[in-house]
Amino acid sequence: MFKTESIKRIYIFGAISIAVLSGCKSGYEKLKESGDNLQKYEKAVEYFNKGRDAIKNKKGGSFSNFQKAHDLYESLLIPYKGTAKAEDVSYGMAYSTYYLGADLMEARFQFKTLADEYPNGKYAEEARFMAAKCLYEESPTTYSLDQANTYKALEAIQLFVELYPESKKLSECNRMIDALRNKLENKSFQNAKLYLTIGEYKSAVIAFRNSLRDFPDTPYREEIEFLIIKSNYLYAKNSIEVRQEERYTITVDSYNSFAETFPESKFLKEAKQYYNAASKELEAINKVQQASENKQVNNQ
Repeated sequence: MFKTESIKRIYIFGAISIAVLSGCKSGYEKLKESGDNLQKYEKAVEYFNKGRDAIKNKKGGSFSNFQKAHDLYESLLIPYKGTAKAEDVSYGMAYSTYYLGADLMEARFQFKTLADEYPNGKYAEEARFMAAKCLYEESPTTYSLDQANTYKALEAIQLFVELYPESKKLSECNRMIDALRNKLENKSFQNAKLYLTIGEYKSAVIAFRNSLRDFPDTPYREEIEFLIIKSNYLYAKNSIEVRQEERYTITVDSYNSFAETFPESKFLKEAKQYYNAASKELEAINKVQQASENKQVNNQ
């Protein structure tokens, strides 16, 4: 008898708890669980707009609004597929993911999918731009890190410019392209300097020249040209004897070109030192060669 009463009390308590918890659910939670897709869509738009307004007015609450909008849009992707609202749902979903900021690559995928599925749709241009922007924002902030996303972002932005040459986003695209190229330019320059620092002089010469080839307008051009002289000299100095003459000659030629191009350079004094040292080595090599030739003549 006692056991039966205890079981009844547990069931009654459980039922009351469920009822209380159900009564405590917010309107948003009830809506998520409902099958009213039209109301879900309307509330998703409402939450989304509230989130954007919060960002525009620099107020709090944008995250929670975008999270709610995201979850509602996500629940509508399948039910609204192939309907007139499908494009709007995909648009809201992509932007909500972007504004939440946790997964820019997922946002990029959603924007790209939107553009691909609706190439002539009302959001195609904006979606392609945002897909490129997500890659831009995923590009590492420091040059020392892997720049794979930097190259991908450059490619995506340049493709956007080709597709939409009259876009209002062109100025922002140019700004992003400049920032990305500056990052790659800096990485190229610093990598070449690293070769010089660790004594890989041949690699340093190649890397510096590649940097000039890839970034002909680089602000580092003067310093790079000087460092090519330095690298060439050290490469020659550390070469086997039979290759030194050729490499010292390259050092001298590099200096002459540098002095002509940058006659007022702050690096000119140090560059001249490498030139003088290379010239002395060439004189010494020539003397040895001349002595050897004279000896051969005398022995004939």
